[in-house]
Amino acid sequence: MTKFDDIFFVIIIFTTIIIFVIAVIITIIVKKHKQDLENRDIPDSNYQINSWSSPEPSDDSTRNQCLLYNFPTTIINGNKQISVPTLNTSTLNQLTPSNLDNISCYYQDQIIAKQVKKTCTPVQNISDDKQSITICPSINGGYVDVGTTEVYYSDDCNIPKCEGKLSVIGINFHPFYNLVKCITSNHDGTTFMQDCDPTNDDQVFSIILQDLDNQLNDKGRVAKIFNRNLGKCLRISDSVTSTSYDVPGYDCNQDNTHSTIQLNNQNTIIFDDCDDYGFIWYLLPASIWSQTKDNNNSVNTPSQFVYIKNLSFDDIKSAIKSYDGYTYPASLIYYFADQNVKSLFYGGKDQKLVAADFVINQNSDIQNPNTINCSGGYTTSQYSDINSFNYTFLVPVCTEGDNKGSCVNF
Repeated sequence: MTKFDDIFFVIIIFTTIIIFVIAVIITIIVKKHKQDLENRDIPDSNYQINSWSSPEPSDDSTRNQCLLYNFPTTIINGNKQISVPTLNTSTLNQLTPSNLDNISCYYQDQIIAKQVKKTCTPVQNISDDKQSITICPSINGGYVDVGTTEVYYSDDCNIPKCEGKLSVIGINFHPFYNLVKCITSNHDGTTFMQDCDPTNDDQVFSIILQDLDNQLNDKGRVAKIFNRNLGKCLRISDSVTSTSYDVPGYDCNQDNTHSTIQLNNQNTIIFDDCDDYGFIWYLLPASIWSQTKDNNNSVNTPSQFVYIKNLSFDDIKSAIKSYDGYTYPASLIYYFADQNVKSLFYGGKDQKLVAADFVINQNSDIQNPNTINCSGGYTTSQYSDINSFNYTFLVPVCTEGDNKGSCVNF
């Protein structure tokens, strides 16, 4: 063995000893710490514990009662930003609240809160010879001393959230053709179509869903469309009008012109009393199916808001199972057609929203199911919770069962 080998061997032995000693020391320290934890004195009669007092109204009489705070959608650098309600003190201090007159619930873009205060206070009736422990965690992190007062907001107001979700509703919808128009309400309850804009409160409605058993259900297909500004619900009116529409991407006349079709005597759409016009719309998803009464050609039924005010829920449930020898979706579609129901319709040539005939088939190209043939109707509908608007209104509507990621469900 060379001298170098001897030195290397000594280094290895020395290093091993050091590692062993360190391991022993760490073991002793950990064991001692564990014993200290197990034997530590729990704050009990030997300690005076400080904690927050119960919250009470703050000194600001303009904010120390339950009030409504709105978080409207804003536009930042050209992008629509959906505001997220928060109890953050600095944020709420910058908002102007409103009182709760006739308010029974609040929506997803709102908060009901009151400004309160609390003080880090010693526990009372404990002798002065006790040791004091401060356990008053601050809302800003860390701990504060006895006597510190913090002002913050509480949502302890015993007012529930409103049913449904705030949404915008697109009719004659297809982003590929830049057809993104939404229902807009006038202050008298009449309606018209306008570029979709969730920052426009006259376009934001609460869509409340239930199933055919009259149970509120986020996955239900029966909808109440509620205008919170007017306190009224969407329905078909008795008034009629004429409208026309362009057929997007089609030259039906074969003369290189944009095709236009005229529709006469179409019922207009208004907001009216919810007692008589509540859950009266059926959200029919788009579907492609092969059963027809005439042949086996594929049929493309667009997504539609179907007016079912005069139909029985039991009859609709029965039609979903079977109708006239057909199964779903053909059964429900033929049932609606035989009942002469109407659907929401927007033509694109003017701003009119009407109730047009229910559309069974608008198929012309199965590879692009949202296109139209020249004899059909372009009624594809879509609605979007305002929180998902920036995505939902960029892609077309899925046909039923299609989850390929390039479309969104109706």
